[in-house]
Amino acid sequence: WLRGEGHFDAAVTFAYEQFDEFWIGDRKVSDPGVGTIRRSSWNLWMAYGVTDDLDISAALSYVTADSSGMAPSNDDFQDLILSAKWRFLYERVGPGRFALLASPGVKLPLGNYEDDFLTAIGDGQPDLRLRVVMQYEFDAGFWISLETGYDVRFEETPDEAPIHLRIRAGVVDGVTLGAFYSNVNSVGG
Repeated sequence: WLRGEGHFDAAVTFAYEQFDEFWIGDRKVSDPGVGTIRRSSWNLWMAYGVTDDLDISAALSYVTADSSGMAPSNDDFQDLILSAKWRFLYERVGPGRFALLASPGVKLPLGNYEDDFLTAIGDGQPDLRLRVVMQYEFDAGFWISLETGYDVRFEETPDEAPIHLRIRAGVVDGVTLGAFYSNVNSVGG
């Protein structure tokens, strides 16, 4: 899933979520004064193949959040994420190829948004992302990848240990379908 030298990809996505329950400490609660939280985002992702084994990428989001209750509305650019993917191992194993990649990155808040409300559009702090990706590409045209690592957070929010599992398959030329599972655990908080 690297672009290859000189190749560029871009994607625009839209996401919407709503919820009327949230966590305070270790308790799941709802509050009629808060009501239902609605959040939508437009996202732009771009990647460029510097070499066949190295990609650089950038992602940014514009997020809107509001509430049917008294929580304040927020809308602004959220964060800029800059990262690289370097494939340092790529070997034929069984009916496909196994790859191991380093994927460091940084997340930088772009807007001056409020980060301490239920309608917050982000956490408002920079992160240093230290990640590794293991991927297996089957000759039959689909692949599975596992990304994990450690995200160093520089303010009050605890560091994170993410795990992202993805399965993708090429359907027709230029179209890929996939499914994913993500789990992010706080470390030290």
